[in-house]
Amino acid sequence: MTSRAGGVASLSVACAVTTIALVGCTTSPEATPHAESSDEGFAAIVESAVRDAVDSGASPAQLALLEDAREAGEVTYEAAARARDATVACLTELGLDARAEDHENEWGYVLPFWSVAADSSAPVDTCENQESMWISQVYQTQPAALSARDVWIQERSPQLRACLSEQGVDLDPDTTVAELLSATSDLWNETEGSIDCAGEIGLHSY
Repeated sequence: MTSRAGGVASLSVACAVTTIALVGCTTSPEATPHAESSDEGFAAIVESAVRDAVDSGASPAQLALLEDAREAGEVTYEAAARARDATVACLTELGLDARAEDHENEWGYVLPFWSVAADSSAPVDTCENQESMWISQVYQTQPAALSARDVWIQERSPQLRACLSEQGVDLDPDTTVAELLSATSDLWNETEGSIDCAGEIGLHSY
């Protein structure tokens, strides 16, 4: 049984498939942009998601949730959970054992997860694209979500800076959270994951 928070493509999803079940999707260390605080920033996120959703054959229900988000200026947990539940229903109709669950990440943001056992990712990806991929992506990358992440990281920035400095990474005193994440991601990639400063502060998805 594997768990997935659908629609995290913008966070560099890395998934694998075995002959038994899907292996849980996780985010690889490539920094998500610093939180945009303006309405224009959120509108751009939604506009991009709508285009991708239409191109990917998203259901009318998911497109309606995106339009609701555009008007409200946010994606609520309830909207993301509704899309997650639709994904579970789609998978169940295909005869798969799918279940809805929630997961709270490091900075206390509740993510509507779902779990499923499957021999192939094809039906799983189809249901996710139709019902939840794009609304979930916006939910996880909207300004409110990234602001909460940035506050959490800022509180732990001394430890993160110390780890980076120990590895020879030069940082200005006024380095922003976005720059810290970028430097952390670069170091992780350069060392092929052997040095994980984000992990040192308990950050495993960003």
